Amino acid sequence: MTGTILHLADVHLEAPFCTSGLAPTIGTRRRQELCAAFTRALTLAREQHVDAVTIAGDLYDGRYALPETGTFLADAFAALSPIPVIVAPGCADPYDDETSLYPLTRWPDNVTILSSTNSFTPVAVSPTLTVWGAAWRAEGPPELPQVAVTGDHRHLVLLHVGPAATGDASSGVPGVTPAALRAAGFSYALLGGRHAGGAWPEDDPWGCMPGSLEPLAPDEAPGRHGAALLRIAADGACSVDWLEVGCWRYAAVAVDLGACTTADEAVTQIEAALERGGVRADARAMVTVTVTCLPEDGLDLTDVRERVEARAHVTLRVERPFPYDLNQLAQEHTVRGLLVRRFRAASETGATNGAAPTDPALKRDALRLALRALDGKGVRPSEVA
Repeated sequence: MTGTILHLADVHLEAPFCTSGLAPTIGTRRRQELCAAFTRALTLAREQHVDAVTIAGDLYDGRYALPETGTFLADAFAALSPIPVIVAPGCADPYDDETSLYPLTRWPDNVTILSSTNSFTPVAVSPTLTVWGAAWRAEGPPELPQVAVTGDHRHLVLLHVGPAATGDASSGVPGVTPAALRAAGFSYALLGGRHAGGAWPEDDPWGCMPGSLEPLAPDEAPGRHGAALLRIAADGACSVDWLEVGCWRYAAVAVDLGACTTADEAVTQIEAALERGGVRADARAMVTVTVTCLPEDGLDLTDVRERVEARAHVTLRVERPFPYDLNQLAQEHTVRGLLVRRFRAASETGATNGAAPTDPALKRDALRLALRALDGKGVRPSEVA
C-alpha cells in the first residue's frame, strides 16, 4: 500500500441557506451542523490513520465567511497534526480575492494552502506519494506537468474544476482528462466543483468528486455527499470508499387531499406521505409537499401548513388541475369566452413585444379565479395566499 487519503470538497462553510420562505433560525442551524459534519469528516481521518487530508476547493463561502471561520479551520486542522492537510482553493473561496481567509489566517505547520493558479505545486505526502495541486482560476487549470514514475512512487492531482465542468460527470475537465493524466504519469485526480459527487468520469474513472458534505439545495439531492477515502496501491491502482458524514437531506412527496374535509384529516394524510417518504418527526429534512388535489368545497391550508412545519421543514405547494376547457370556452359567445380570447391575445402580444415575462402558472391562476368569479363561486383564503 502506497498511501491513504481522505478527500473533501465543496464544504461551503458559512453558506447562507437563504431559500425563499426558510426561517433564519433554520439557516443558522444548518450552518452549525455543516461545521459539525466537517468535524466528523476530520475525525474519520484520524480514525482511518490516513496519510493526508486533501480539500479541492470551496471550503468556505467567501461572500459570508468571517475571520472566525479561518480560526475554526486552523484549530480543526491543528488537531489533526501530524497528518498533513492540503487545500486547493476553489471558485467560492479564491486565494487571490481581497477578502480571502487563506493569506489572513495563521495556519498550523501541517497545513499547505496552494496559492498558485498558473502552475501545479508538488506536496510530498510520504516518500512514495506526492500530491500536485493548483488554486482555481476562471480560465481553467494550468497545464499538467510531466512527472516521473519510479518504483512504487505515485502522483496525484488535486484541483477544483469550478462550475464550468460540473454539469456532466462524464465530461472532461479542460486540459485534464483520464488520457492526459495517464500520459503525464498521474495515477488519480482528486477533484472538486460538483456538489452531487461521484466517480470522474463515470465511464472511465480516473478520479473522484466527493460532493458536498450534505446537499445544499434541492437539486443536489442525487449523487454522493460526504468524504472519499482513497486507497492507492503500490502498483498505482486506486479504490474509493464513500463515507457519509452529513445529517440533512432534501425530499419531495405528493399527496392527494381531495377526500379531506378538515385540517386534521389533511395533516394526517400529509404525515402519512412523509412517513412513506422516510421523513420522520425528528428528521433533518427539507421537504417539498405537492398537494395534487383539494376537495371541491375547499380547504384552508394555512393551519395545515403551520402544523406540518412542526414535523419537518416543509414547503407546501398546491398543484391544481385547471378546472376549465379553455379551447371550448374560447368558442363561446359569452363573457367567459370573451375573457379567454382576450387573455390569450394579451399573452401572445406580451411574448412578441418584449414585455417583461410573467410566470405562466401565475397567469393561469389569475384566469382561473376570474372564471370562478364569473361562475358565481367564492374564493377561498388559501387560493390567494
